[in-house]
Amino acid sequence: MPSGRGLLLAFEQPGFHAITTRAMSFCLDILWVGADKSVAWWVNEVPQPQFGGFSLTTDRAYQGGGVYTPKVPASYVLELGAGEMQRLGLKLGDVLRF
Repeated sequence: MPSGRGLLLAFEQPGFHAITTRAMSFCLDILWVGADKSVAWWVNEVPQPQFGGFSLTTDRAYQGGGVYTPKVPASYVLELGAGEMQRLGLKLGDVLRF
């Protein structure tokens, strides 16, 4: 995903919305955003899946098979290219404008 671009997903109800990366051909930062538009949870530098065996050795919301779920409910998900969260200086609690 190009720098400065992203994909914003809006959900009708807040929830523990899982994101899958099974078909992704690039790495991502995934931000779950609350109804107040603040960053509620994140997983950064999500690798693209490696078919034939994929593992991520962290405790960050990974369910296996390229599925990521927040630990808190969210109303939105923002997908950014890997490293964009750090480049933009985003952190938990930051309020986004969209």
